[in-house]
Amino acid sequence: MKMIDVSKVRVFRGSLFVLLMLFMRIGWASNDDSTYNIVDFGAKGDGITDNTQFINRTIEACSLRGGGTVIIPGGTFLTGSILLKSKVNLFLESNAVVKGINNLEKYRSISDLNQDEAYYKVKPRNWNKALLLGDQVEDVSITGEGIIDGAHIQDKKGEEGMRGPHILFLSRSKGIKISGVKLRRASNYAFMSYDIERASFDNLLVEEGWDGIHIRGGKDIRIRNCRFYTGDDAVAGGLWKNMVIENCYMNSSCNGIRLIMPATGLKIVDCEFRGPGKYPHRTSGEQKRRNMLSGILLQPGAWFPAFGEVKDILISSCSFDQLDNPFLVTLNEGNRGERICLEHIRGTRLMKAAASVESWGDSSLKDVRLSDVSLSYVGNKDQEIVGRTPSKPLTDYRALPCWGLYLHNLDRVILRNVRLDCENGKVGPASCFDNVGSVEIYNVSF
Repeated sequence: MKMIDVSKVRVFRGSLFVLLMLFMRIGWASNDDSTYNIVDFGAKGDGITDNTQFINRTIEACSLRGGGTVIIPGGTFLTGSILLKSKVNLFLESNAVVKGINNLEKYRSISDLNQDEAYYKVKPRNWNKALLLGDQVEDVSITGEGIIDGAHIQDKKGEEGMRGPHILFLSRSKGIKISGVKLRRASNYAFMSYDIERASFDNLLVEEGWDGIHIRGGKDIRIRNCRFYTGDDAVAGGLWKNMVIENCYMNSSCNGIRLIMPATGLKIVDCEFRGPGKYPHRTSGEQKRRNMLSGILLQPGAWFPAFGEVKDILISSCSFDQLDNPFLVTLNEGNRGERICLEHIRGTRLMKAAASVESWGDSSLKDVRLSDVSLSYVGNKDQEIVGRTPSKPLTDYRALPCWGLYLHNLDRVILRNVRLDCENGKVGPASCFDNVGSVEIYNVSF
């Protein structure tokens, strides 16, 4: 009779239990898998197939399971509008290209998702179309190293008889992260939004198209480490609260940063503004204009009435090279402004118009400080503007009777360590102060 070693049986039983638990854990992990590949849902990266339904089906499946990551693998995936969902990360692998399809019927409008006419009454439905869009989404992200290509699709019924869908359009959304990807050839803006909160844009490359990032209504926004080579404004919009634009490179055939509505708590730090534009201004036609206008243009109310405050603005450690104008700050009717600080500013090869800080509204702009500012101009040879009384600017900079710095309707100004220089001969005065109240000047030279 064969004897059985009881100790070995116990070990065997224990091993069975461990193996059983291991298999159960593997099964549970598989069931909880939150990664979805669009190829598994029918998408083909051949640059020919219309993948609109396959990509949306993948995102919908991910959303229904509580969120996760949707993988866009290597390949060129042609598609119409993609609807973004809460808690879903769209991840583009390094060789992935999401490319807009050349069929305007395949694009949806943000106004289809948000019926609040107050948002969109100033723009027709087709202006609000986009390649990727979402309304009232939270914790949504687009990450990776791939490309989203708007393909410069033209709409003859669009603005200027040519503008087509935006690349990205979000409204009434929170917890947004867009990182690492390249946004190219937007048929209108690369990113457009209304009323967003807690949004971060990091390490993006934006090329061609019209505006790069355009936000109308934004709270707690961070734009960092991005490179812009745009055919229109690099960053634009307004109604900003606590926005930081940091360590960005801006090359544009229009303006670097254009504020068209009020803002509070705006910080522009460690940014480089350099012209001329790599790509021509999108609506300059055969002229294909490439000169960069203003580096920073803070001008609420220039395009339409935009009442409110412009205050607690910090522009620090920024450089401007080969621009028509380094910066222009202007208040209009219904605007109030205070605590505007420009510090550690370097401007070189500035072409046409003096830097300026102005108020043309019903109140003066208070507490303006320029510290450690050096601006070097090429020189304006237009003798006719000398002695001319400046008029209110329209939507961009204009010629001024001084070549370096113009201040208008300000109260409490401090100029410290400010140097103005002109390379090719000085025409007219270096600076003009018009209706400026208390002024403190320390070490100013020109």
